[in-house]
This record gives sequence, structure tokens and C-alpha cells, in this order.
Amino acid sequence: MSPCARQKHPNNMAQPNDKVLREQLVVLLQESQAHATFEAAVKNMPRNLQGKRPEGLPHSPWELLEHMRIAQWDILEFTRNPRHVSPNFPEGYWPKQPTPPDAASWSKSADSFRADLRSLAEMLADPSTDLFAKIPHADGQTIFREALVCRRPQCVSHGPVDSGAAFAWSVDALESSPPDMPRPARPCRFAALGGSSAKITKQPTP
Repeated sequence: MSPCARQKHPNNMAQPNDKVLREQLVVLLQESQAHATFEAAVKNMPRNLQGKRPEGLPHSPWELLEHMRIAQWDILEFTRNPRHVSPNFPEGYWPKQPTPPDAASWSKSADSFRADLRSLAEMLADPSTDLFAKIPHADGQTIFREALVCRRPQCVSHGPVDSGAAFAWSVDALESSPPDMPRPARPCRFAALGGSSAKITKQPTP
């Protein structure tokens, strides 16, 4: 791991509460904490629903998955790689199409998300990582702050959205909805996730 993300901090290792803090941060990243977990949300997602957009929301499950993968990867690389260049905002944080390019894309994206999540958890759990020191190549951010941002990735136009809650809602909405309905002429802004009565929208013709 880059030394930028592993600044030595011997005082932290002497504090008994430091271990508890690190454990809680890892739990926050990896466990549900009263929300749907990432694993539960992406497991066995039907292929025909991966690219569907519930009426009233402009994002399909595939778009949400890729958005989370890219945002988490960006945060991870930002903390450990001084040469990292973030994608253009906002378009660089979303896939170009609402549907996966092929049958393997869903699993590849989910696997990449898991791998980066493990790297983040390892960084946080490592006693030699100074959680509160400013990242040398950043503008005042700390690894502690980035870990909290990672827990609730910032979605475009609106505030943080819990990944598991977003997927759970999308699947529930798609599976319980009536047949395809016409898609609005213009995409609405990203709305608060909740409820289960949204309708499936018809995908645009390629």
C-alpha cells in the first residue's frame, strides 16, 4: 500500500480506543447497520431487471452499481495514490448506458466493488494508518473522512444514498410493478429512495 495512505502514527497504537474505532469503521463499511447489505442487494439480480429504470427515477440497478463502484474506487485511489486523477464530474461517475454491456458485466462490477471495499477495510484496520492526519496530496481531507464518505457515496444532484437501501428499493419496485409504462420525455431529478409502487419504465431504443 502507498505510504501516503499509511502514515505512521505510534500514538494511535498506544490508545485502547483506537482499535475500537477502527473496528467500528470496518463494520460501518461492511455490515448492514439496519440497511440492506451490498451482498443481499446484488445477489441473484435477474438479468432482465439489471437495466430497468423504475418510473420516476432515472437510474437502473446497473447504473447504481456502476456509480457506487466508480465512486468507491475514486475515494480509495484518492487516499493512496498522489497521481490519481478523478473522473470528470458528474458524467464520469455513471455508466454511459442504463443496461450492462454484456452478461458478465454485472458480476465484474460487483467483484471490483468488493475488492476495493476489502482494500479500504484493510487500510482502516491497519494500526499504522493515521486516520486523522491530512492526506499529503489532498486539500485537507483525512482517511477518516474518506471512510465516512465511502459509507454513503455522494450521488449526483442529491445527498448521500445508502447502497443497500437503493438496490433493495429498486428490486422491490421492479419486481412488484405492472407491465412496462412509457418513459417520461425528460428524466426526472434523482429522487429520494423509498416505497415500492414505482412502475418499470420502457428503455430507450439504442
